[in-house]
Amino acid sequence: MTNNNYVQVLNAFDRIEQNIGALLITNRDVFKLLYFEDPNVDPYDMEIDDEIIEDMLTQYTDNRKINGNCRVFFEPFVSEPETLQRAQIRIFPMEVNPVDIYEATIYIQVDIIVSLAVNKYKSGRRMNALTSEVIKALNGQEIGLLHELELLDQPLRLFQFKSDYWGYSLFLRTGIACNGI
Repeated sequence: MTNNNYVQVLNAFDRIEQNIGALLITNRDVFKLLYFEDPNVDPYDMEIDDEIIEDMLTQYTDNRKINGNCRVFFEPFVSEPETLQRAQIRIFPMEVNPVDIYEATIYIQVDIIVSLAVNKYKSGRRMNALTSEVIKALNGQEIGLLHELELLDQPLRLFQFKSDYWGYSLFLRTGIACNGI
């Protein structure tokens, strides 16, 4: 694969983010688990508005200022999560491997990060439930590229992201053509 082909692959990242965001929206339980933090409430029993979900996917305001309500980020974890974002998902392409001059495999990392202060809720643990819902929403789904998203057969690992922020990292794979599709 030539360097010019990498440019096309890198340009496809925006489409990957948009399509993954659209898939997550179809599973409202992901956003209920991110939004409702009261330990005495079961988030699955709550209703959530479309406007709240859209706001949770909006990383920056029109003035390129960080949206304090954002819970789904398309970039790696930073050392200081916002206080309001006590449960968050971070999705980003972590590796591009050329197959040949026409195709590459993209590995996508999904980090589910939850403050231990809000991990427990009425009927379970938030980081476990979020991980399950993200897998349901993304694994085996079509995102407009060569292959469906495929959950890699790797151990699910618990990570400490920062002091009391813990969670899981999942790895998905998909294929992309050198023209960015």
